[in-house]
Amino acid sequence: MAYQRIFDPGQPTIAARGTSRADRAPGKAYRFNERLILDVNVALATGRPLLVRGASGNGKSSLAKAVAEHMGRGMHRITVTSRTRSEDLLWEVDLVRRLHDAQAGGLEGDMGPYVRPGVLWWAFDPMGATRQENRFRERAGLDALDVPATAQPGVVLLDEIDKAEPDVPNNLLVPLGSLEFEVAPTGENVVAQGVPLIVVTTNEERELPPAFLRRCVETRIEPLAAAHLAEIAQLHVPGADAGVVADAAALAEELTASVAEFLDLVRAVGELGISQGDADWQDVKRAVLARRLEGGTAH
Repeated sequence: MAYQRIFDPGQPTIAARGTSRADRAPGKAYRFNERLILDVNVALATGRPLLVRGASGNGKSSLAKAVAEHMGRGMHRITVTSRTRSEDLLWEVDLVRRLHDAQAGGLEGDMGPYVRPGVLWWAFDPMGATRQENRFRERAGLDALDVPATAQPGVVLLDEIDKAEPDVPNNLLVPLGSLEFEVAPTGENVVAQGVPLIVVTTNEERELPPAFLRRCVETRIEPLAAAHLAEIAQLHVPGADAGVVADAAALAEELTASVAEFLDLVRAVGELGISQGDADWQDVKRAVLARRLEGGTAH
């Protein structure tokens, strides 16, 4: 039986697994290798979250955006912090507005108008999430959103899950395993209308709970070689000086700099009109890669 891809971005032009930060370039400029494509497909086929490991700035977060754009799916993102609760990913309740309504004498017994969908609700059931959002908006006097014509599940990015307390990933085991959850304030049951792709990133600052790791398909984005970095620069900084790109790529590989740091270096010299032979080139390298260069020397 032949390998049937659910996700297929087309033939990769280079073997790189990451490009730039999501806010710097379109998702379709992301470059996949065959291993990463397979990992995404396994996550889609099994309905499991895709846990993406790797150093900061190498394209973990932009992976979710790239897949969403290639598949034509909605993209939903939350950056996890130490204050994030598992419920925040499912729904949130506007307690401030509910208190205001109570003080004004207009409090409704139904909690529905005070509930907003979280990122997993949007990814599981976009049509249902839009209807609930409009219920909230109507009470708040806001314009309604258009309900999508189809219930195609989305792509959700849970960014930097390792910053959360251990109970957060553990509390997500049931909704991520069954692809459904109950909205406690209203008693509504949200069921995924297809298989969403849940991309979870970690900078590995804290070990994740074993039960959560068993639930995930894991992949890792490694630092890139100079040749791959140079090709990425051509995609994201067209017209960049070839000598600057080659020098910056070699230095980034030597220092294990991130793709984001490398592209910042190339962009900086391009915007400032600095060429490889200028005396300022060394200072720009020190400014962008100061942390990497501690204890070392720029070439």
